[in-house]
Amino acid sequence: MTDGPFKNGALTARWRKVGNALENDAVSPDERTERTERALSKDLPKEFRALVHDLASCLKNLPEGSPRSAVADIFDKDPTSPLANTLQLFLSANLSRPMDTNMAFECALDNTIKKEMYSARNRMYEESLLARDRRDLPSDRFAIVITRLDETINSISVSKLRDDVLTNKTAPRASFAKRTGLDDGPSI
Repeated sequence: MTDGPFKNGALTARWRKVGNALENDAVSPDERTERTERALSKDLPKEFRALVHDLASCLKNLPEGSPRSAVADIFDKDPTSPLANTLQLFLSANLSRPMDTNMAFECALDNTIKKEMYSARNRMYEESLLARDRRDLPSDRFAIVITRLDETINSISVSKLRDDVLTNKTAPRASFAKRTGLDDGPSI
């Protein structure tokens, strides 16, 4: 019996670094969070960022009429992608509610980013399960990695990622101090 035709591709180098940080006791929780934020930020494609920029400028200079039709026009002219479809679903649902259009847009973007975060979390969880099954990751370390993964995902600032997307920036590379001594390590 198989799981079907779907099989995950190999993790990218930045997600392998996140996985190594989750397993490594010498990496602090803040460093894990910064690496994961950067990986998430880098995974948002430029087409999606352009769509978000177009939507933000459209909603800022909203013409007379329904915001839903103006937003639909933007989605129609931009290329489709799973991220764009998710954003469109959240934004359409929010615009049908009695709320400010900018608030509806920010909430939709936040929910889209959260969905991507939890997709990445599930992908890392699957890779950890596979590593455990291959005996690359001992069972006791697996529990630690999964706990750290959940803590890292919960500590990510969605608003920071949203602001990075709105300003069309990626999360800055974390500056990690090189550890040379035996006493250097994360604070406990």
